Amino acid sequence: MTTIAKQTTFRHKLAYYAELSYLQYENLRHQYFLDWCGKIAHQKYIPLKWLSKNDYLKNWFDDQWVALVEGGIKRQYNTELDAGIFDKDDVLLMLDTFYLDLQYFPKILIEKIIKAQKYENQESNP
Repeated sequence: MTTIAKQTTFRHKLAYYAELSYLQYENLRHQYFLDWCGKIAHQKYIPLKWLSKNDYLKNWFDDQWVALVEGGIKRQYNTELDAGIFDKDDVLLMLDTFYLDLQYFPKILIEKIIKAQKYENQESNP
């Protein structure tokens, strides 16, 4: 990496080794968020839009991403990443694999989103 190691986050390191710009990495992370929302929407029989536009849910997902995906990769593979053992496809596979750990969702928050959306729909359709 061309920048000083202490100035970069682990997220920057993952983006670098996956051969993605930081913006591309953030877009990939957002695609994972939409996929995760789609699974919940399918389980709960609600529109994907209700979940994907909710900032609280996005923030919750981002916190989980940092802890479970980026944190998991850092704990298990940081030394090997620095040694250059993995290529782009390996890093993308790691992201995919650790993303599978995000199978849980905040039930109370989902219920509040559903309730709020139903209330908004009643207000707009008197």
